[in-house]
Amino acid sequence: MDEWKTHYSRAIENQLDVMHLPFVHRTTIGRGSRTFVNGPLTEWKSHGHLVVRPANDVDNGREPLKPEQIHPPYPPFHVELHFPNLWQNWISESMRIVVAFAPVDAENTLLYLRFYQKFVRRPCLTAW
Repeated sequence: MDEWKTHYSRAIENQLDVMHLPFVHRTTIGRGSRTFVNGPLTEWKSHGHLVVRPANDVDNGREPLKPEQIHPPYPPFHVELHFPNLWQNWISESMRIVVAFAPVDAENTLLYLRFYQKFVRRPCLTAW
């Protein structure tokens, strides 16, 4: 659980901003020098289900792709928002993070995080 001093809609908005990753988080989740931002492609899968697919790359001097120029196969990484307040970060086919944004009041939000993975199979480690 993590407490953020902001309205829950602002916390969700921050989590949907995939373009800031290579700049703000360049040594962790944004590593790889992929500072060239294509798209991102956003799709409404159904009422209340938004998918954001970033297509960041290494800058080689070309113009960025517009969302409509990004075609399958998509990279496995994408972010989903299930309205009003459930977010999923699909890091790979075998790893994702789920966050529930729980409003406390107009200026505070609690984030409940769960990490799911399929690559560690030892029962003593998966519980940890």
